[in-house]
Amino acid sequence: MPIFQKSLPSAQLYLAWSMRDALAQGRIERLSQTVYRHASTLIVIRHLSGRRALPRHDRLIYVIDDDWRAGIGDRSLPASYRIKLALREALAAHRIEARADVILAASDVLAARYRARFPDKSIAVLEPAWPKAASLLARERPIHLACLSAATHRRDFSFLQPVLSDLLTRRGVRLTVSANAPVPRAWRHHERVDVVPAMDWTGYAAWRVGKSFDIGLYPTCRAPFNAARSRNKLLEFDQFGAALLCSDSWGPGRRAATEERCLALPDRQGDWARTLTMLIDRPGYATSFAKRNREALLGEDPLSRQRRIWEAVLTRDNSSPYSTQTRAKS
Repeated sequence: MPIFQKSLPSAQLYLAWSMRDALAQGRIERLSQTVYRHASTLIVIRHLSGRRALPRHDRLIYVIDDDWRAGIGDRSLPASYRIKLALREALAAHRIEARADVILAASDVLAARYRARFPDKSIAVLEPAWPKAASLLARERPIHLACLSAATHRRDFSFLQPVLSDLLTRRGVRLTVSANAPVPRAWRHHERVDVVPAMDWTGYAAWRVGKSFDIGLYPTCRAPFNAARSRNKLLEFDQFGAALLCSDSWGPGRRAATEERCLALPDRQGDWARTLTMLIDRPGYATSFAKRNREALLGEDPLSRQRRIWEAVLTRDNSSPYSTQTRAKS
């Protein structure tokens, strides 16, 4: 089976890209979309992807990129997603968490929540990683906005929708938006709105080739589920060359904004409207944020950094600054 056939985003963002050669050479074996094995160590990412039981192993590493507990209780999320969390992530996690030797969480907030719940377990942060971006950076005068969100952002999009409707009317911008959002009926045949059909990860990977945007929009209204989100949108919108405009309640965006890698705003529609208008009217300003974010990502080299974490965890190298202190298996 090809490495990325029917891949899920979590598996690719947190393992498959950074450890591509190990997968190709068979040093890491893919057992299903989210279950992998390295020697006698089993790696499970989010859930078991249909497997009834954990394969035999001597050591278990669990990778989790969402706070499914917070999600189940968050009524702003679609009911269908909350049911999925309860029936898939939660059922698997209760077993996997208890048996895991190492838990790798996708954000500082999520790792802290796991440390509070499992103080005796080895827990570390494993951030997402993308390949080096190929898209050109945002143009001098931005006109193309993008809001590419999963269904879990329906409430966040609803907050932003009136601002975007006003910009479409007053400023002649172009907008690309995911069909996962509650897209207004008037937008579906609007000449300057592109509604991207809901698609799986493989379809999205094919769709994004050659795409570029000027400003990426990432509102995350204050909620426990949103607070635990990873910094993935900083990397994902860099793939499109876009400057990122995000909520300041999202920790990774708030920290990146202090380095002028993005703009982080309170969840007030007036602030988003004024800032977007300023970005449209001020040549080169959006481009400067996109440029600084790309330069920072090139310096950080997320793929190499993620790979070093995997190598340390898989070899139990406690001398590595990226290692976790694994407990002896009882």
